Amino acid sequence: MSSEVRKRILPAGWYPGSKEEVLKLFSKWDKKEQKNNKIKAIMAPHAGWYYSGEISFHAFSFLDTKIDTVVVAGGHLGARDHPLIAKNKQFDATIGNIDNDMEFVKYLSEKLEFYEDTYPDNTVEIQLPIIKYFLPECKIVWLRIPPDYNVVSKIAEATNNYAVTNSKKVAVAGSVDLTHYGLNYGFQPHGSGAKGLQWVKNINDKEFIDYISNFKIAEAIEHSKNNFSSCSGGAAAFAAQYSALNNAKEGKLLTYKTSYDISPADSFVGYASMVFY
Repeated sequence: MSSEVRKRILPAGWYPGSKEEVLKLFSKWDKKEQKNNKIKAIMAPHAGWYYSGEISFHAFSFLDTKIDTVVVAGGHLGARDHPLIAKNKQFDATIGNIDNDMEFVKYLSEKLEFYEDTYPDNTVEIQLPIIKYFLPECKIVWLRIPPDYNVVSKIAEATNNYAVTNSKKVAVAGSVDLTHYGLNYGFQPHGSGAKGLQWVKNINDKEFIDYISNFKIAEAIEHSKNNFSSCSGGAAAFAAQYSALNNAKEGKLLTYKTSYDISPADSFVGYASMVFY
């Protein structure tokens, strides 16, 4: 049985533990730029904020300011796993609570088979304070989606149908990290050091980003599974698929970095932010 409020589970090392600390960091990141307020889908990384918080913050700043509901899709699922949905009434976003869009949750649950997400995971939670900051009145839907094109397509179609039928402004945020490379992750097909880093940057991550930005969604999912180019390929695919249903023509890469750029080590992770329009 879901609790009324889903409390944060990530310790302060992932992102600040108090409202004051979070807002202080946001004031540092917020450039107060004029953004494209018609963007309905983004891709953003979900590592600890020390590594990728500002990258994610920048991506969310492009969302339409009049959005009613943000569907936040995380991952960390295998291709055969069921999609997950959270059914709590509210979510603790540290700077305030966010309401779950319960009507939307009910609609999706009637159209597709979801398991309830009650498991510890960072992919959605890490984005909640950012959403609360930019869209303080909006609701969210909390999903985790497997890297399965059939599942991705059905969820994207159901999401779009709900928005159209109910005249709701719905945005999608795919919460995605890219290649996890090195001994810590049991994956280093091109050895350690500079050679492995260049392969990740210039080939593995780039190929996945190119597939997503060009709406080659099935190919992106297969790439993520076969080349370990994303821990949450289904979430990225969902954002791209939903944007395509809303007549987006392009996925624009905003920022690409790796954890090596911030803290050099033999094991590292790729991060990218993208907007679809």
